[in-house]
Amino acid sequence: MPTKNLILSLATNLDFSDYARFIQSARRSCPADTTDIVLMVEPTDPRYVELADRLQVKLIPISNFSRVVHRSVALKVAYRLWLLLLQAGAKLNLSGFAQVQRDATAAWIHPICSRHFFGRDYLEVNPNYRCVLLTDSRDVVFQSNPFDQVNPHVLNVFEHDPTLAIGLENIETEWTSEILGSSFLKKLNGKISVCCGTTMGSPSVILRYLALMEQNILTRTFKVIDQVIHNKLTYLDLPKSFVKVHSNTCGIVLTLGEMSDNAYEVVNQQVRLNDQVVSVLHQYDRVPSLKAMIEKLYDTSLALSN
Repeated sequence: MPTKNLILSLATNLDFSDYARFIQSARRSCPADTTDIVLMVEPTDPRYVELADRLQVKLIPISNFSRVVHRSVALKVAYRLWLLLLQAGAKLNLSGFAQVQRDATAAWIHPICSRHFFGRDYLEVNPNYRCVLLTDSRDVVFQSNPFDQVNPHVLNVFEHDPTLAIGLENIETEWTSEILGSSFLKKLNGKISVCCGTTMGSPSVILRYLALMEQNILTRTFKVIDQVIHNKLTYLDLPKSFVKVHSNTCGIVLTLGEMSDNAYEVVNQQVRLNDQVVSVLHQYDRVPSLKAMIEKLYDTSLALSN
């Protein structure tokens, strides 16, 4: 039975400081003998490679040209026509069209959505882990190991602050209405939005989740936000017994974006809830005082000099 865990993230177009903070904090909290860290990256400069090698982080190359396509009207039109042709062929069950549509979509759409395709590809051939954390990288740091705090046999998802309940006047409601329409908005009304930036479970659990993410993204290629699909899967599509929804104050993952400053405390340069150290801080960069503290704690100018 696998005993090692996996931190899996797509890290494209990252500032070196964000990249260094993420992997330094992850490796400090999750040593190499218990946890693999794998980053899916586009070709990058030698500093990234050197630090990854030092901290025993595996870099997996991917190809995503969303930014290139979006800079050119001609490329955007050509690629949309190409994807529409592939979609039509896939619907007609023409040989090979579904696979090419999938791979072309993964290469074209925004990396925040393509990560689900690339993550599935990686886990399909590397499934021997106890538990997997799919995570953002730019705005995430670790304070302790989160893996022993979750049941890997269910999909562990983590709420935002309750102010981001779907149906209230907020960005989650706007996205849900825009992407899914009023009927789904009504079904999700009152549910606290769960954040797709941090998701945990065994490889089999995560692969089931990623397959559904793919299906939903492929039917909404030109108008999709993975956060909306994440909520749809959590609350409507997956069996309730398959999903564990954790509150934002559970102490495993704290998503700070909409939280008030008095909802947590900082002791000895650690963010705590109910006198317990929070394992994973997400969106810390949206709180100026925390951002300054963490940037000082992980002085990335020294990352390659120690």
